[in-house]
Amino acid sequence: MVNGHLRRGLKGFDIVKWVLFPIALTAVAILILFPLIMMFKGSVFTPEGKFGFFYFLNIFKQKVLFKAFRNSMVIAVWATFLSLLTGVPMAWAVSRTDIPLKNFIRNLALVSMVTPPFLGAIAWIFLLGPGAGKLNVLFKELFHTKVTLFNVFSIEGIIFVIAMYVYPFVFINTASVLDNMDSSLEDAANMLGASKWKTAFKITLPLVAPAIISGAILSFLEALALFGVPAVLGMSRGIFTLTTQIYQLFHYPPQFQQGAALAIPLVVITGVLLIFQYLYLGKKQFVLISGKTTQPTIIKLGKAKWPVLGYCVLVVSLAVIVPYFMLLLISLSKVWGVPLTLSNLTLHNFEFILFHYRLSQKSFLNSFFLAFLAATIAVFLALIVVIYNKRTENVGRGFLHFMMVLPFAIPGVAMAVAFLWAYIRPPFMLYGTIWILLAAYVARRIPLAYMACSDGLTQINLELEESARIIGASWFRSIMNITVPLLKISLVSGWILIFISSFREISASILLYSTNNEVIAVTIFTLFEEGEFEALAALSILVLLITLIFVAGSRKVVGKSFAQVS
Repeated sequence: MVNGHLRRGLKGFDIVKWVLFPIALTAVAILILFPLIMMFKGSVFTPEGKFGFFYFLNIFKQKVLFKAFRNSMVIAVWATFLSLLTGVPMAWAVSRTDIPLKNFIRNLALVSMVTPPFLGAIAWIFLLGPGAGKLNVLFKELFHTKVTLFNVFSIEGIIFVIAMYVYPFVFINTASVLDNMDSSLEDAANMLGASKWKTAFKITLPLVAPAIISGAILSFLEALALFGVPAVLGMSRGIFTLTTQIYQLFHYPPQFQQGAALAIPLVVITGVLLIFQYLYLGKKQFVLISGKTTQPTIIKLGKAKWPVLGYCVLVVSLAVIVPYFMLLLISLSKVWGVPLTLSNLTLHNFEFILFHYRLSQKSFLNSFFLAFLAATIAVFLALIVVIYNKRTENVGRGFLHFMMVLPFAIPGVAMAVAFLWAYIRPPFMLYGTIWILLAAYVARRIPLAYMACSDGLTQINLELEESARIIGASWFRSIMNITVPLLKISLVSGWILIFISSFREISASILLYSTNNEVIAVTIFTLFEEGEFEALAALSILVLLITLIFVAGSRKVVGKSFAQVS
């Protein structure tokens, strides 16, 4: 009764219906719907205005385009497979066994998810480059051979590096479900004589299968959409994916229509998998949390816990410790190829980046400015839409919900292509300005704020707002004085996630930036292309430090649920 009464009372409220909703609808249409329409239009019309599917057919006719498509699928499939091999056993180990260092493993898995993958790719060049990579050199010296241990400039190298930064989607998703799962079925199986290993495979694994599949889908989509890793490891060797091939198509002579057509498969594949995740997996969810307070049974591994721990530590070391320690060493070196002795130690690289290199100074300011504004605008718009959707019965709620989650189906490079088509001509001529980057960042990251606010508002009882209205408060005042303060944690969590992801964004930035509007990721990419490895490493360490500070602060404010993907 209360819920129905409150909703009926809000139905005709003028501020919501005539002010907040038009603002949100207009912003969403301009930021998301308009660019997509323009991109689809560009992919089916020639410059002369002739309609056809020529550019889509070219994907299969032109060898270089089809090879890029095939490479993307191969890399995404194998990276997802490796994510399952690492993420699922690690999740089971930290949630259901007695291995030590559980928090250490969880925290480093989170770090590998929120830090920029292209920095890891650069670090692995110094470790596994075929000529001077430290691990390859060490291997040759130890075994007195000329054989290279591993060439990171290859399809296999790209798969390996991407897997190290997408496995957390499987790990965090699976571990979250295992942590909160009711153990009554497992206890019943144990009471009937099933061994702990049989229970794990026959009971536990099927129950968490939807979470595992969901994590695998997210890993696949992230691997498919990444630009930085294949750009750093593949382009110089003629290995192209959909994202890097689109980047090439927008260089001289630009092929805008073909670039738009090549972005469409990224959107379609991502959209289909997200729809599958929502419709199919939603029906496959099992009741994992009951009203009981039983804790999952911890399996005592005995001596086996040490190899299990070793496996987990190896994975997080390959993803975080080894590559970023390598970047730190290079950042402290006068010349990175020379052994790191006292005479070769220096802080000059950090001094150069912070005080003498104009491009890095400008890009720091631009990245902070854009990340701050993008997070603030996205949270504000998301809050309006969530309140409109959850607290009114006005028209358009379903459409707004769809539009707010749609950017999840648009990889960064595809979003950049859409924005180029939308904002390179009237009525919105934003290309060549910093505002096109801001618009792209808000559009890309607004689902993070929307889902955080939506989850938070779902947990707030409507009776709190109704009580305020009974004692004379207006609807708007009850929302501002009761609901918004109660949403503080969700708002902060969404804001920080958007800030972090926007601060190190490269996929959209690489196509949309212009002179004097460079951002951190673009500057790092520029230093890499110019061979300024010591300065590049110093800038990378600063970016990692800023990211870790924000993550640590977020865990303090929001709690351990920060950046959970389940």
